[in-house]
Amino acid sequence: MSIQLQLPAINNRIKKISKIYYGDHKLDPIYGAGQVSHPKLALVFINPTKRNISTNKNWDGLKAPWIGCANIWQLFADANLIDPEVNKAIQLTKSNWSKGFTLDVYRHVAKKGLYITNMVKWAGIDARLPEREKIKLYSPILIEELSILKTERIIAFGQLTYEGIKQTLGIKNTETFGNLNEQMLLQNQVFGISTSIGQLVPCYFPVGQGIKNKNKSIEILKLVSS
Repeated sequence: MSIQLQLPAINNRIKKISKIYYGDHKLDPIYGAGQVSHPKLALVFINPTKRNISTNKNWDGLKAPWIGCANIWQLFADANLIDPEVNKAIQLTKSNWSKGFTLDVYRHVAKKGLYITNMVKWAGIDARLPEREKIKLYSPILIEELSILKTERIIAFGQLTYEGIKQTLGIKNTETFGNLNEQMLLQNQVFGISTSIGQLVPCYFPVGQGIKNKNKSIEILKLVSS
């Protein structure tokens, strides 16, 4: 029996919007994937990377976050979010994921009660953060996506993601992104904001420009998943 890993209605909206605004872009948009009904954690990143092999228009398999990107899966394993044997297979495969292997990985993600997505579905051609116009365009779809999931906790990676979700929900909070992260690390306790779509928890961005916060990110992920 096949397992539903994505939300087709949301994907269709993303595809339509991306075609209207970025139809001449050489990379495909990326959709969320994983446990689509009451996941324990929804992991929300800012936008896909071009290193994700499923951004290639010739890829006809599952288009989902971090396909072919071994480093983030190592972090998920270090934070006890995925099993060591699955991570070992990912590290051995490196960027040479097949369509079948991709399905196996995301079935495991779903089994672990995780859903992985991005705020902006448009894939950047470089390491620059997406413009606020793109965040404004895609963030309402993200909120609808998260509403359908009915997740326990939304983990927002990076300040841009965290603030974007708050603004779209109309939430005003005086606690800064950095302060909340440091409070969690210092007090070994989860600090988040209760929202209509789940508890919103900030987490340092752990890769790329945020690599210096990798260990802190791992500790926060261990805390929120315990």
